[in-house]
Amino acid sequence: MDIAFHYFAVKALAVSAGFSEKDAQFIAEYSQMVDDFDYYSLWFCNNVPDYVKQDGFDISDGNIGSVHALNPVQTGFLADGHIINFDYIHFLSNRFQRLTCAPFHFIYLNKKDIDKTDYRVYPAVMGDMSLIWFMMKTAHDEYRAALDGAIGIYGTNDTFKRKTLMKIGLLLHIFADTTAHQMFSGFNDNVNEVELLRVINNNTNRDETEKYKSMIVEFLKTFKSIVPKIGHMMIEHVPDLTHLSFEMICRNGTHYTRSNTADFITCGKEIFRFLSWCCNETTNLEDKWIDIQNKLGRCFLTDISECSDEKSMVNMLKPVWAREFEDVKCFDFDLEKIRNGYELKKTALTNDIIMQVQNIPEEYRNSVITTASQDFYLFNVCAEEVLVNLYGNILNGLFLKGGLT
Repeated sequence: MDIAFHYFAVKALAVSAGFSEKDAQFIAEYSQMVDDFDYYSLWFCNNVPDYVKQDGFDISDGNIGSVHALNPVQTGFLADGHIINFDYIHFLSNRFQRLTCAPFHFIYLNKKDIDKTDYRVYPAVMGDMSLIWFMMKTAHDEYRAALDGAIGIYGTNDTFKRKTLMKIGLLLHIFADTTAHQMFSGFNDNVNEVELLRVINNNTNRDETEKYKSMIVEFLKTFKSIVPKIGHMMIEHVPDLTHLSFEMICRNGTHYTRSNTADFITCGKEIFRFLSWCCNETTNLEDKWIDIQNKLGRCFLTDISECSDEKSMVNMLKPVWAREFEDVKCFDFDLEKIRNGYELKKTALTNDIIMQVQNIPEEYRNSVITTASQDFYLFNVCAEEVLVNLYGNILNGLFLKGGLT
């Protein structure tokens, strides 16, 4: 899926379920940020909170002189929100596939699938005993505890509640991608070798197969030698676009057909049910859903396939979603503002730190000391919890793992 679902649909569903405008915006922003949190360089931070240094976490690499070395958890691969700046180099590494693609975009159905490269993603539903469902149930329980005044290990109730809202957003992205990315694996594997047979624009009912086949050819030219078979790369962004139906054939001869529009509406209903449960709203959900699904259906028919970056997508989608969901005061996603907010202050590295990190290539470490924001740390914690849930207490830091392999 893309920003049409991860931000716009999630915000509309959160408001419809009973979240305040402010909380719905925060949930939706961090649903979308899973695609955009593309940090892989080592940070040198001077204000790392204790909750980042939890036992079993490897976000923190310990002290280097007067600062803390911090390994961000990379969840995304859209450099600065530009599709043309897709982070191919890291996408191709085994580390990235295991610690970014699989957990955050192509999650395993259950524990027995973990680290199998030929698994397939299946669409999750509430209560299905999948890995993502258990994570969402825990996030629900934490959010309800925060509403009752709990503070966890976060010092204040406000901080804990903010963390729970962020975690809900992150998990909704993973949950939604089980629908968009069904039939694919997050690894470079032959299971992802598919051929696009047909594409229909659900708004115009026109056959647009040749248009998307041409786009795929241009996309695959990006790779100079062997084309990796990771996720749905062989058919580019077709499975993510809300206004399409498509048919493909898998390497084993299996034909697969779906309407993204219809399946994404079905996914939206599951998310609406979950968010309503979080808000303790359980009455008349079916009646409310009838109106919501019609609005979603009309919004999902918007064609953003020609947009090259998130900003242009947002500008195209804002009036469409505002017209349909009048109870939402504002739709707006500003990636630059969010990213800039992570760095409260930057100062030059001191000589003693430079001497200790000179063996690390400059492209894999920051050149400044950063005073980072609370949201930067909280998102890393939320993402690290997903990795620990899947893999246990692992060393996933870039340099602890010996680099990009």
